[in-house]
Amino acid sequence: MIYPKRLIDKYPSQLALLLALTGGCFILSGLVYFVMGQIFFHVPLSALPAIMAQKENANASRLIINVVTAINFGLPSVVLANMISRQPYQQLGFNTQVQIRQFGIVVLITLASILLAGSLAELNEQIPLPKSWAIQARAMENEYMKAVMAMAYMPTFLHFIFTLLTVAAAPALFEELLFRAGFQPIFIGLTRSPFWGILITAVLFSAIHFSYYGFIPRIALGALLGLVYYYGKNLWLNIFFHFLNNALIVIQLYTAGLSGKSIEKVMDEKMPFWWGLMAIFVLVGLFRQFNRASAKYWKNPPSLFTINQPKDGTAMGQDI
Repeated sequence: MIYPKRLIDKYPSQLALLLALTGGCFILSGLVYFVMGQIFFHVPLSALPAIMAQKENANASRLIINVVTAINFGLPSVVLANMISRQPYQQLGFNTQVQIRQFGIVVLITLASILLAGSLAELNEQIPLPKSWAIQARAMENEYMKAVMAMAYMPTFLHFIFTLLTVAAAPALFEELLFRAGFQPIFIGLTRSPFWGILITAVLFSAIHFSYYGFIPRIALGALLGLVYYYGKNLWLNIFFHFLNNALIVIQLYTAGLSGKSIEKVMDEKMPFWWGLMAIFVLVGLFRQFNRASAKYWKNPPSLFTINQPKDGTAMGQDI
């Protein structure tokens, strides 16, 4: 299969359009956030975060967050795909060519990535910061924990399902649309290097979460998601990977709440450094198996370091 000819061929033009669309969608989502906040809570904009963090408002807050996430992260890539391709959903990677073995390997990759992220969280914690920066970074982490605590309120199974949709399903779908289906192919085309395109996208993916102490682990997660998309050629695999990673956290929070355990301990993801080294070796073997499972869909075996592309910067698409 060959991706369809794009209507806007230049990668710089695609990047400019995607950035403009993303900025516009952030403004639109802010307006939607304000309007929905008024509908549900009837409070000033400045009071919305505190109101939404209250346990009794958990389900309404989750609905608002899902809508905002869809606009922020899902809409830009969908609009761009419709502008640059006559087959936009194929362009985004919603392909039907997939096999159960690929999903099975992605499950194992997800589990190994948790070990890697945990050891990198410990490494991230050890990197020194100027005192003023450290205070600001810790304040951002505290705000993040407040949001997690609000989301972790799951007194019933129905609350658990709503939380899965908000924390696991919505980010998995919409973030993968923006970063892997949107930015990654453009950065690969601009750099003419899958390695650098995946890495730049992973850094951007981590930065958008505004968490210093989770910055390096999220780069690693973004890179693994990027590799799955590059070699698997199927966004459904990425959505499954991302969903499973987030869902495991939600399940831990839910079971911790039922058993009365500390949520703070559940959220402490730091692990010994040697676990990360072990995870790297496991991930190398898993990706070899994943690539073999995906090879039947490649027209030309892709390389991680080079890409055949015209020097004029026009978009060729990826042959699979």
